[in-house]
Formats: sequence, structure tokens, C-alpha cells
Amino acid sequence: MTPGQTQTKPMGWIIAAAAIFILDLVTPRAFAVPMLYVLPILFTRYIPGWWSTALLTGGVVLLSWLGIMPYLEEVGLVVVGNRAMISVLLFAVGGLLLKEKHLAQQRIKDQVDLRESEERYALVVAGAGGAIWDWNVLEKRMLFSHRWKALRGLDDDEVSDHETEWSSRIHSDDKERVMAAVRDHFAGRTAVFSEEYRVRHKNGCWIWILDHGIAKRDSAGNVVRMAGSETDITERKQAEQALQESEARFRTMAEAVPSFLFETDAMGWNIWTSEGWCRFTGQAPEDVAGHGWANALHPDDRAGNIDRWMQCIQDGVPFESQQRLRRSDGVYVWVMARALPVRDSHGKVTCWVGSVTNVDDIVRAQEALCESEERLQLFVEHAPSALAMCDRNMRYLLVSHRWMEDYGLRGSPITVIGQSHYDVFPEIPDRWKDVHQRGLAGEVVREAEDRFERADGSVQWLRWEVRPWRLSDGQVGGIVMFTEDITERKESEERLCLLNESLEARVRERTAALAEANERWDWVVRATNDGVWDWDLVHDTAYFSPRWKEMHGFQDSDRTESTKEWLARIHREDRPRVLEALERCHAGKGSQFHEEYRVQKKGGIYVWVLDRGIAVCNGEGRAIRMIGAETDITWRKEAEMLLREREAQLRELSARLLRAQEEERRRISRDLHDDVMQRMGALTLDLYGLGSSTSSSDGELLAQLKACGASAEQLTTDLQRLAHQLHPAVLEYGGLEAAVREHVNEFAARTGVTVEFVARDVPKGLPLEHATCLYRVMQEGLQNVQRHADANTVLVRLLGTGRGLGLCIHDDGHGFEEIDGAARRKGLGLTSMAERVGMLRGTFRVKTKSGDGTELHAWVPLEDVKCETRSVRLVNDDSRQRSGLHPTDPEA
Repeated sequence: MTPGQTQTKPMGWIIAAAAIFILDLVTPRAFAVPMLYVLPILFTRYIPGWWSTALLTGGVVLLSWLGIMPYLEEVGLVVVGNRAMISVLLFAVGGLLLKEKHLAQQRIKDQVDLRESEERYALVVAGAGGAIWDWNVLEKRMLFSHRWKALRGLDDDEVSDHETEWSSRIHSDDKERVMAAVRDHFAGRTAVFSEEYRVRHKNGCWIWILDHGIAKRDSAGNVVRMAGSETDITERKQAEQALQESEARFRTMAEAVPSFLFETDAMGWNIWTSEGWCRFTGQAPEDVAGHGWANALHPDDRAGNIDRWMQCIQDGVPFESQQRLRRSDGVYVWVMARALPVRDSHGKVTCWVGSVTNVDDIVRAQEALCESEERLQLFVEHAPSALAMCDRNMRYLLVSHRWMEDYGLRGSPITVIGQSHYDVFPEIPDRWKDVHQRGLAGEVVREAEDRFERADGSVQWLRWEVRPWRLSDGQVGGIVMFTEDITERKESEERLCLLNESLEARVRERTAALAEANERWDWVVRATNDGVWDWDLVHDTAYFSPRWKEMHGFQDSDRTESTKEWLARIHREDRPRVLEALERCHAGKGSQFHEEYRVQKKGGIYVWVLDRGIAVCNGEGRAIRMIGAETDITWRKEAEMLLREREAQLRELSARLLRAQEEERRRISRDLHDDVMQRMGALTLDLYGLGSSTSSSDGELLAQLKACGASAEQLTTDLQRLAHQLHPAVLEYGGLEAAVREHVNEFAARTGVTVEFVARDVPKGLPLEHATCLYRVMQEGLQNVQRHADANTVLVRLLGTGRGLGLCIHDDGHGFEEIDGAARRKGLGLTSMAERVGMLRGTFRVKTKSGDGTELHAWVPLEDVKCETRSVRLVNDDSRQRSGLHPTDPEA
């Protein structure tokens, strides 16, 4: 049956048909009428709509009356009455049928509506993706939707319908709260059950859900059923947690920020200022209101700052200004004020918020940086060495005057600033370009000695270094190039090398003679048989071989089994030492016996022997026997004495060579000073005189004369420095202390190394030979520091004692072990220093350790020389620049 059809209950029309049939039996004259009365019932069962029943019922009644109208007089009132009763009854039955039909149609409509509602609900649930649950409280069963199971990562067959499936998956920290909320809802204390809690996912993690539900109660108010839905709010919870953490960080930052915060109205009238402003400026909160904050500004900044502030308010643009602010102690400091407009949804400014930050340190640092850059530029431009600073594109940033002079560049250094190094020197070789690229890559490239051949065929020696300079972020910003002309020094070293080669030739001759003597001695040793002995320590008896007896002047037939006689023949000066060594072996403190000593032969002659033995111990570690052999080393001892004599002769020869070298230095220095420098001075004056007498119209000739005069003057200065290096006159006429102080000052100024000089108890009237020795050691030691140590600070001490005079040089460089091969070349090195000091019977030693610097100590003895206590003088005495080197006890 379709939804449009009407279905009545069969009992209704059966009863109606029976009633009409009985009435029809009562009124026989109306026999055919009952069949007509059944028609409305039968038809209305299958005809849809209430109007069909009403129409047919009315038609049948009307037809039944029309059928008896011709017989009214015949049938009488009784029949009419019966017919009327039947009509009334028919209308009543029709009415009942109409009502029943209406109820049947309503039930069908309700079923259709229910089915459509269920379909819409299923469609909504599927579209919303909600997790639905239905709890039958009485049966303790729960039905879960597919989405509910999928929310927990479960399949449909993995979940039962028991109510514990829900409660067992709730987080233990949330379970008591959730169950309490369920109890409150069951008790009627809450209209709706709504909780946020965590449930366990199949993979073991916990997810957050929002659970809504409502209970259905019976007539007694008891909960019989409860249904609800869940929503996954894990992402929201994570976002809330992140927001809370962000807010916590913001609050911490806001509390820790050193700035002063403020707020104004839309017209710029101050309505709130943080307490930090009041503490900093000393103003009361009521003094800051309005424009009262401007009273704390510097008078020179106040008007302009207010005008700028009002202009920004009028234009509605952010405000930023740097001005001076008065502290509570009256001191003005630089601050940075910033403010931003706050707008409503229509873009209208509602208020302004801003901050005031103390930037005094930054401003002072910027000013100091500018001053430092100016000092750096002044230092570089006037540095005595050739210096140039370039950026990553090899454009000049700073250039010294010496750089301009050495490379023939005209004008002041500022004329090349900004130009490319390769544009200034287009002919620069690729080798130098590679060096520049290595420096730009962060490498420090240097060369202590580099040979260059000029276009005119001359040879120039340079010491150069290319070092990267870095930006504040650690990136390489460019390179610094340094060059120094060391041609004169190289020529002097070559002359000294020639002298040293002569000395080494003599040393090789003596060494060859010594080697020949040693070779003869080796043959003697090989040709000599050792004397063997065997000592029984338990019975104190000994066996001596025939060779041993022969060495001691005995015949082989002589009985010499007593060790007492053997020990008694040891020289009295050697006997304690030999007995002590034997006792150590006997006591098990050492198994090897090895001694050289003198022993008296039977004829009374003492000979030198080398005695070697080994102790044999028992299981308890006690020596019970000693076996050894003696070698006659008398010839070796005599050879050693001869060697010492030869070494003394070599030292004397070295001393003569050093004295000759000093005499030659003194003569060359005197010739340079008295002859060459005088003539160079006269030549300089003549060149300057020619320049002054030359017509100004001949500008090119005048410039050449001036340049020649300057070159001659520079050459005079260089000759003077060379003469001073060869033999400083102050050493001879001013004394050792003055000469050392002068050289230390010159070294510090030339190299930039911080040098500390300490002089104490330096004697007067020091012999020139002693002074020259210590001066040369000091000179060579500082030269080694410059070449190899890479030191920042050097301590030079000149200390007199009651027995002599000492020189100490201590640097903080990388130590002696890291000296490269170039620094070990032949010349006046450590050997020359030691020979100089040894020539005066002094001592020389070097103490070095990798990464811990080098200490050089030289001491020469003095006789009959008066001492004078002098005060300490420091070179570059700046505690902020020194690296922690301090003078130590001179006696140490």
C-alpha cells in the first residue's frame, strides 16, 4: 500500500454492515437499502482522501430517500422514521469512518516524517563528521557511531557495546571530573552534560575531545537513556597551550624589558606611563600627565620634539625621535622614543601606545667608534710602514703615507681611497691576486723574506703580510696589506753569513780531527779485551779472569779471590760512589751496576776502568751473585781531556771571530757616520739648495729636485739607523742600560709589540766587552721574537747581582717548538748567543714550551764593578694593553 492510500480497521465496517443489515430486517420494505449502505464503507476503504467517504455517504443517503419518496403515503411515518434513523446511523458510521481514515492517514504521515527525519539526521551526522553515542543506562549498554570509533583509531569490530568501553579510555587525571559531571547531570543539577577531557588513542597518544550529552528520563524522573556527541578539540587545546606559553613569555619579556611604556589619548594627551619612567626621571605620576613628560627633556630638544609629536598625531603616522632625557640625578642621557597609533574597525585613531628606550650607551659607543675610526685613519696614514686596508672588492679604505711613497703614488692617501687596487696597479701579477683571494677567504698569508727583481734589474727584499679583517658578524670584510723593505738587513745578514761560514769551516776542521780521534779510540776499544769478574755474595768470594788480572797488574797465577783487596784498590775519591752503587744492587734497588772509576794497579799506577755488572737475585729478591766486566778506559779519558782542550781552543777561536766581527761592525758604523752620512747630508742640502734656486716656472724640475732631496734625506736616515744597528754609540758612551732602553723603545715603536723593560742594580763602569755581549744577545733575542714568536707582550729585564749581570727576555708567543724552518737558518742564532756568553765564562739557557712563550736567560760574571740600584722603567706601560707579564724576582 502506498503512502496515499487509506486503510481502515476491518472490524469497523463489519460492525456497520451488521447494524444496517439488522435494521433492514426490521424494515422489510427497505430490503435493498442495506446493500447500498455497504458501498460507502467498501469504497472509502480504497479511495484516498476524506472527501470520498463524505461524498459517497451523502450520495447514498440521498439516494435512499429518493427511492422512498414516491411511497411516502404507502409506507407511512414508521418507514420514514426508520429511514431517518438509518440515515442518521449511516452518517454516524460515515463520521466514524472519516475519523478512523484521518487517524490512519496521520499515522502514515508520521511514519513518513519519521523516516525522512531519520534520513536527514543520518545525512547531517555523516556530513558533520560527529562522533555519536547512545547510552542505555538501564541495560548498561552503549552504541557508538563509526566516527566515534574512528576518533580513537578503532575499527567497528574492536569496540563492544558495554558502557566501560567509554569510561575505560578516559585519562586518569580527567576521569573523576568527567564521572562527577555525569552524576551531576543524572541528579538534575545540570541541564546538559558538557566536558572537555582526554581519551587514549589506539596508537597510545592522548587526544582532547569536547563531549556534549543530554539524558532522557521516565515519568518518575529517572534517567533511562542518554545520548550525545563528541568533537575532537586536540588542535584547539594545543593552540591554547601554545597561546598560554606565548602569553607567559610575553609577560616575562614585558616585565624584563628596560624600556618605559606609555599610553596617550587620540590627541596625544598622556594618560598612563609606566613606573620605570617615574623612577628614572624622578617625576611624580601626576607630573607626567598631559604634556608634563616634556619637562624631563633637554631644553634644546623639548620644542622640536613636541612639534614632531603633534605633527605625527595630526598625520596619524608612527612617531620616532631620539632626544636627551634628564635622569633623577640631573644627568642627561640619550633615549629613543617610539609610538604607534591604535585604530578601531573604522580606521579611526583611538589612542597611542609607545615606549622610551635608553640608548645612551649606543650613542656613546657610536661616538667612540667614530673617534676610534678617526684615530685609526690617522695612525694608518702616518704609520712608518707601508699599510693599506681594502674591502672585499679590493677598493682602498685606508692607506699610509709610506705606502704611497714606497709604491710611487703621488698625492695624499685620500686620493686613492675608493679606487680599486687592481686599477692603481694594473700590472700586478697573478701570484699576488691569488694571495689577495686567500686573504679574502679568511687566511693570514705572510712571508718573512720575499725576493723581488725590479724592472731596472735591482733586487729588493720585502717582508709582507696579508691579513683579513672581519665585520661584526664575523664575515670577512676585506684585507689589510703590510710590507716592509728589508733589503739592507738582508745584505747585512749575507755579510754575517760569510763570516759565519768561515767560522764553520774552522769548526768542521776541528770536528774532523775530533772524529778521527774518536775513530782511533773505537779501534782501541774493539781491540781491547774486557776483564770479567764473578762475585759470590753469599760466600764473599770472587773469580777474576786473566785479562782482569792483567789489567790490574797481576799475573794469572796470582790468587786474587778476595773482593776486599779489589775494593781497597779503588781510588779514595771514587770509592764511596762505587760502594754506594754496589750496595744498591745488593739491596735489590737496581739490578744494573755501571760505574767509571780509578783503580790502582799492582805497581801503584791508577788506571780508569768502566765497570759493568748485573745482579742475580733469588726468589726473595735478594742479590746472591754479581757478574760483570771491566774495560780499561784510560785512553778514552785521556782523549776526553784532549777533546776538552780542543773545545777550549774552538771557543777561543770563536771569541776572536766575534771580537773581529764587533770591530768590523764598529768600523763600518764609524765609516758610515763620519764619512758616508756626512756626504749624504751635504748632498741633501745641495739638492734642497738647487730646489730653492730653481725658477718656479720649471715645475717639473723643481718637483724632481724636491723628490731627490727627500730621497737623499730618507737615505741619510736609513744609513743612520743602519750605523746604529751595527754599533750603537750609546752603548759605548751611555752604557748598557741606556742602549738597551733605547733599542727596546725603538723595537716597540717599530713592531707595535708591547715591551716592558726593567733595570735593577746595573753596575757602573761595565766593561765594553760585557756590555756588547749582553746587548747583542738582547738584540738577537728581540729579533727572534719579531720573526718567530708572534708575541703581543715582551718583558726585558737587566738585573745585576753581587756576582754578575743577567739579561732575561720573556715573550708570550707560541713557543720555540713552532719556529718554522726559515727561522732556523744559519746566522747569529741561539748558537751565536751561547758562544758570546760562553766567551765571558757566563751561562746561557732557553726555556720554552709550545703555547707558553719563550724565556731567554744570559748571565756574565763581573769582577770589581760597582753596582747602582736604579728605578724600574716601563715601555708601553699600560695595564690594559699588557698581557699579564710582570717583572719577577731578579734572583729567581
